[in-house]
Amino acid sequence: MIGRTDQNVLPGSFLSKEQAGQVLRLPNGRNYRAGFVSLPGDTSTASSQVIFEDITEEHRESRRATLYAALVVEADEDRRRRLSREHLEEPLQLLLHLARRLESLGGSDVPSASPQALGDDRSQALEAAARLKTIARELRPKTLDDLGLVAALSGLLADVDEETDLTTEIQVVGEAVRLAPEVELGAFRIIQEAVRNTIRHARANRLYMSIVFRTNELQVTVADDGCGFTLGDLDDQMEEHLGLLSMGERAKLLGGDVQLRSEPGAGTVIEARVPLGPLTATGVYTGS
Repeated sequence: MIGRTDQNVLPGSFLSKEQAGQVLRLPNGRNYRAGFVSLPGDTSTASSQVIFEDITEEHRESRRATLYAALVVEADEDRRRRLSREHLEEPLQLLLHLARRLESLGGSDVPSASPQALGDDRSQALEAAARLKTIARELRPKTLDDLGLVAALSGLLADVDEETDLTTEIQVVGEAVRLAPEVELGAFRIIQEAVRNTIRHARANRLYMSIVFRTNELQVTVADDGCGFTLGDLDDQMEEHLGLLSMGERAKLLGGDVQLRSEPGAGTVIEARVPLGPLTATGVYTGS
C-alpha cells in the first residue's frame, strides 16, 4: 500500500472517516474492515493511517452459519409437517371412529353396567383425540396454510384460553393481508415460542398479543403481566432460554429482529419486526 493514495486503494464511496468500521470488498475478492487512525502533526500536515483487517474468513463463516441455520429450520419444519400429516392423522381418525362406535353401543341392548363403562371409554377416546389435535396444531397448524397468520394466532390463543387460566387478548392493526409462506411461518413460530415462555415461566394472569401490518413491515408483540426477570441474567442462564435464541434466529433469517423487555415484577414484552417486500401479482407480500 506504500506510495499509493487512498483513491487508488479504496472505492470512491469509501473515502470518509465516518465510514470506518464498515466492511468493503476490494477488487481482489477479499473482505476488509477499514479503520482510520489520526496521526500526530500540526494542522497543516495532519494525516491519517488506514488500517485494513482481513475478515474474509469471518465473513464466510457468518454466511455459512446463516445458511446452515436456514437449512436446520427448513428441515425442522419438514419434519413437523410430515409428523402432523402422516403420523397423527391416522390415529386421530381411528380414535374418533372408536368414539362414535362407543356412542352407538351405549344405546344398544347391553347389560345395565355397560353403558356407564362405554361412556367413560368414549370420553377417554375423545380426550385422546383432542390431545392429538393439539399436538398436530403445534407441529403444523393447518389454519396457517389455509387462512393465514391472524387466523392461526387466533387459534393459538383459543387453545391457551381452553388449556390454561390465562386471560388472553389479541389486537390486529392495519389490513390483515396474506404474507409469503416463509414469513407467515416464521412469524407464527416466533409468537408460538413467546406464548410458550409465558405459560412455562411467567406465572402471569394476562397475555396480550398485537399484530401490526404496515406497508413494508410486520410487527408482532406478546406481552404478559407475569413475574418478569432481569435481562442481565440471560447471559448466565442462556441454556435455560434457548427459546429466546430460536426466536432471534428465526427473525434474523427473515431479515428482522426480536426485542425483549422485562423487569422483575413488571412482566415481559417480546416484540418481533420483520421487513416485507413488494406485493406479488397474487396479492401476497413477500419477505425482504
